[in-house]
Amino acid sequence: MEKNNLFYGITIHKHLIATFSLFDEELLTAHLAAFAVKKDFQKQGLGSRLLKYAIDDLRNRGYKQIKTNARTSAHGFYLKNGFKDLGPRYHNSRLGIDDYSMVYVL
Repeated sequence: MEKNNLFYGITIHKHLIATFSLFDEELLTAHLAAFAVKKDFQKQGLGSRLLKYAIDDLRNRGYKQIKTNARTSAHGFYLKNGFKDLGPRYHNSRLGIDDYSMVYVL
């Protein structure tokens, strides 16, 4: 349930410009979902800074890894930020897009 998710975000002048949530996928494994950065603020390093903050926070909370399903368009971002592929690209038939299952070991 979302009420148990951890939510992270960046605000500028009280406006949310970057956000994502994490939920427990399994014991000591968080799943990152719904990562978004407003278009005018993309390619400025804000998503990477927010992700680094969350990685440090999860490490301090005792988590061992973070998993995510990355869209093809975001695959390079996750690779650049230390995530590894768990397998080849696959078609997510529920959403009708191609994804990569990825992991970051803390």
